This record gives sequence, structure tokens and C-alpha cells, in this order.
Amino acid sequence: MSGENNCDSPADAVTEAAVLKAFGTRTPPAGAQKKPPQENSAPSASSSMKTSSAPTEPGKLSAKELKEKRKREKADRRQQAKSNTPATPQRPQKPQPPKKEVQGKGKKGVQPTVAHDSGIVKTIYSQQPSKIPAGGREQETVLGTRDKDLPGLMKELEIEQHEKKKKPVFGINNAHPDVHPAILTLGVQMNQFILVGSSARCLGFMLAMKRLINDYECPAGATISRHLPGHYFSRQIDYLISARPMSTALGNSIRWLKTEIAAISPELSEEAAKKLLCEKIDVFIRERITAASEVIVNTTAGRYISDGDTILTFSKSSVIERSLLEAHSRGMSFKVLVADSSHLFEGKNSLTTLVRAGVDVEYIKMVLVEQYMGGVTRVLLGAHSLQANGSLYSRAGCSMIARSASQKGIPVIVCCESIKFSEKFTSGGIIGNEFGDTDIIAPDNNCDNGGVFGGWRNQSTTSLSSFMFDTTPAKYIKAVISEHGTLGPTNCPNVLRANSSSAPLK
Repeated sequence: MSGENNCDSPADAVTEAAVLKAFGTRTPPAGAQKKPPQENSAPSASSSMKTSSAPTEPGKLSAKELKEKRKREKADRRQQAKSNTPATPQRPQKPQPPKKEVQGKGKKGVQPTVAHDSGIVKTIYSQQPSKIPAGGREQETVLGTRDKDLPGLMKELEIEQHEKKKKPVFGINNAHPDVHPAILTLGVQMNQFILVGSSARCLGFMLAMKRLINDYECPAGATISRHLPGHYFSRQIDYLISARPMSTALGNSIRWLKTEIAAISPELSEEAAKKLLCEKIDVFIRERITAASEVIVNTTAGRYISDGDTILTFSKSSVIERSLLEAHSRGMSFKVLVADSSHLFEGKNSLTTLVRAGVDVEYIKMVLVEQYMGGVTRVLLGAHSLQANGSLYSRAGCSMIARSASQKGIPVIVCCESIKFSEKFTSGGIIGNEFGDTDIIAPDNNCDNGGVFGGWRNQSTTSLSSFMFDTTPAKYIKAVISEHGTLGPTNCPNVLRANSSSAPLK
């Protein structure tokens, strides 16, 4: 009786359903399945004894087969529990911009609206599928345009330059009390464009710092290596930046000086430390500025200036001016074309110096460069900075001259000391540039008397920008002459690594 009741139990019914399923019998749908009953983990002793002692009848299973069926039942229940468990909500993925399809592959599906922001360009993709034009080529539908175009970048540059001159405001009366008188004088000379060139500003800064160190008194309980490069040194730099944006040569000099100050041993006395710093500054000026320019002058005059040459130079560069004078003193006969821009008319200074030395020189404006380029044999350009990608950052107008000369097959040679080599580079020469006087572009007499720019100040959407510098790509430059020799424009990083790996000056 107990054995028959066990066979007719719900557990046996489920077992029979599993067997029928295993032999291919159609099972009811998932929604109509019954709730799996609880399994009797410990059957009664009498039932087990009777089952084991009774012979196997047709249609009934042995204990071993029953055990296997129960295992299958357990596996089925687990599978059923998994199927009835609600799916775990997945984390929503970030929509991706639609990809361009190959021509002839059919239409694209509907794409979600996605704002893809990369740099200054912001692209918004439409929700509608793109249309196929008459030619059959599928194009991408773009609703958004450039978020910040060229006028926007120039506006940012104008705000940047304005903020730099607001904090702190330039002026001797607005300078911090800790600013040394030599730094005050240097800032006025830079602001009034008395010291214009990058090398001249670097030299003036090192000489002013030498005077500052001699007059410096370290507070009691402090060391020069910690107190001097701190707030006291920063006051001087902030004042110079308020006078005019920092040049690459000046920035490299400041970093070098801070490194040398930090390397001073605290065991040295104050007088010995100040004397050591002044000696290092003298060595820096002699090796990185004076001797470097001498090597460039001798290399340029001896190898790149010959009899009968017509050399075109732009604005004023002290190292190129000295190279031309050196070549003339060696008895070479050549002609010089000095092209000039309207910013500071620096070319007039070079013209006066060359004429007094007896050099055959002609002064031209930028608008006439193309007409004179046919008779030029070589172009010599100075540098404000040589950037890491080999591009030349110099006075506005150099890029146009270099491009015109390169198109006509005229070699463009740049004279640049390694102190002007930069680890950075600018794209297009807009960000980080310096604004000049806008009256050069639109003087008051031209605007007020109904000239070309008449009434531009009354237009709220009109603004004028006069850039001081531009960027010349490396492909227009033939060679760069430095104190390390004649290099390719893209070898700037190698020189920087060589300078950084050298031992500190002693």
C-alpha cells in the first residue's frame, strides 16, 4: 500500500512528465507549467525496504533509475527557476555616433540624437535617417556646426590677454613691494617695446636677476634654496608677465634658474651661495646667449652667404644682422632686401645699421615681397621660438615669406639659439599669440574720414585683431642654424633632450 501510494505521488507524476519529455513527447508551454513540488529528501524506511525487496515490474523503475530521474528532475527545476526569474536590467549604453556605410549597402536606420564633443568642434547627429541624393551616394545628416570658429578663438585670445594684464595690472605704482628695482626697470622696457627681441629680453632678465641676488637677504632660520624661489621669486615673474607675455627663451631661463637655486646645498653660507649663483648666471649668459650667437654668426657668414647673393630678410633679427655685417667685413659682395611690416617697423633699424656699414641694401614693404622674390637666392629669418614639431614661431609675416620662397624653390634658413627651442607647439598660431595695436590696421584718420574701415567701431559684431606672431610650418623651412650646428627643423626635440641631459653648470 505504501509503495503504491509512493508511485502515485505528485513527485512520480513530475518524474513521468520528465521521462515523456526525454522521449520527445510534447510538453505544455512554459506559462502552463505547474509549480514544482517539494522533494522528499528522506523517504520512510518501510517504503525503501519494500522497494528494494520487491521485484521490478513492467512499467516501474529500479532504485538506480529512480535516482537518475530525480537528478534530472532537480536539473529541470533549476532550469525552470532560471527561466521564471526576471531579467536583470542592464546598464544603458552610451549611444554612439552613426557610422558611415559603404556605398550600395542600403539605407541606414534611425539614429538617436547624439552630441559628440571633440575639442572645439561640436557635432549633433539627427534622429532621422540620412537621405540618399540623386547620385546614389549616402551622406550623413549633420545639424550642428562648429561651436567655436575662428572669430570665437580670437575672442577667447582677446579675453585671455585682457585677463593677464588685469591680474596684476601693469605699472610701477601697482607692483608688489617685493619687486626689485632692476625688475621694475626691465618691465617698463619690455612694456614700451624698448627691449623687443626674445634674446634681448632673456639677457635683460638674467642681468636683472644677478643684481637681485646680490641685494637679496635671506631671512633668519631659512635657506636660499627654499626661500628665494618661493613667493619672492614669483613676485618678480608676475610683474614681468603683466608687462608683456612671456617668451620661450625667457621661460626656459626662468626654469633653469629655479633648478640651479634649488640645487644649492643648505650647508653653504649665504654669501657663498649668492656668489655661486652669480657665477652660474655669468656662465649661462656666456654659453647659451653670447657664445651661441657667435657660433651662429660665423656659420651663417661662412657657409650660407656668398658673392653675388641676393638675401631677403624680414623685420629685425640681431643674429641675422650680425651675420650680414660679418660677411660684409670678410669682403663678400651681396645685396640685402629688408622686408618690413607695419607693427613696429623694426626693419628700419636693420636698414640703418646695414647702410652705415656700407652694405648694399634695399627696403621694401610686405606687399612687394612677391614681386622681388624672383631675384632672391636665399631667405634668412630670425626666430621667436622653434617649436617641437619643427614649426617656426616668429613675427607676423614670416609665414607668408617662407611659403612664397618655398614655392619658388628658394631655400629658407632660420637662425635660432637653442634657448628658444620649445617643447610645445601651437596649431595655427592663434592660441597663445600676442595682440598688437589695432590702429596699425585701421588708423583713426582712415576710419574717421570715411576710409575702408569707416564706421567699424559702430558695428557691434565687428572687431579687429592685430597679431604679433605667426607660425610657419616645417615643410617651408630648409635648415635651422643653432650653436649645435645646422639641423633639420624637426630635430628640435633632440636638442632639447641633449640640453636636459647635460650636467648643471658649475
